[in-house]
Amino acid sequence: MLGTRFHGISDYARMVLGQYIVQFSNVDSLEDLRAASLAPKKFSLGVDFYNLKSEADYRAMLELRYLAHVKDGNLRAGAQLKISLT
Repeated sequence: MLGTRFHGISDYARMVLGQYIVQFSNVDSLEDLRAASLAPKKFSLGVDFYNLKSEADYRAMLELRYLAHVKDGNLRAGAQLKISLT
């Protein structure tokens, strides 16, 4: 682990550091960056978007979305991941 302390950092430098963290680290949430005043200009610049090409890709995407909702705690009680493509 490496730590750093900045003194008198500009808003632009904070934005650039936030963008770097989004692209090259495993930051848990944008709220964590905002709390540290390191919000990037566009969070989407640190994310790669792809088209789904197969049923396996679709299933993986649904599982990922489900896990994201579980982590955020915004699922209804008893909600489960059920995938049926028939």
